[in-house]
Amino acid sequence: MAFSVRIEGGERLAQTLRDMPKRASRKAQRDALAGGAELIRVRVQSAAPREPGAPDLAENIRIQDDVRRGDGLVSVGVGISRGFFYDWFNEFGTIRQQARPFWRPSFDSEGPRAVKSIVADLWAAVIGAGFGSGRGSGGGVGL
Repeated sequence: MAFSVRIEGGERLAQTLRDMPKRASRKAQRDALAGGAELIRVRVQSAAPREPGAPDLAENIRIQDDVRRGDGLVSVGVGISRGFFYDWFNEFGTIRQQARPFWRPSFDSEGPRAVKSIVADLWAAVIGAGFGSGRGSGGGVGL
């Protein structure tokens, strides 16, 4: 399942985030991304295979907050705890095991909602910090 996103006011939002103090901008971005990532994490966790006994793969889906990239951008990742490498065997299958994907279907189903949440949270942070106006802010998202 594919999805498309149209963000109205995206350039204005990006410029406003650049105009904000760096610390406030990074916090707004990190918080908004973490909120969107949480939607995907919950979906992945509910779709992940569960096996009897502990530890369980589904209970080890995590958000890796504030992955710092060399280009200065803020990013947040959804992934698996260390030691649970076998999620890939479930996702893609092996020569002896049929694929039981849960990552990609979860992203496909929650991606549009996560993007909408991220943009709304970014605009709310920008307006709350006094760097944008509620009127004509371009904070709409069409999915």
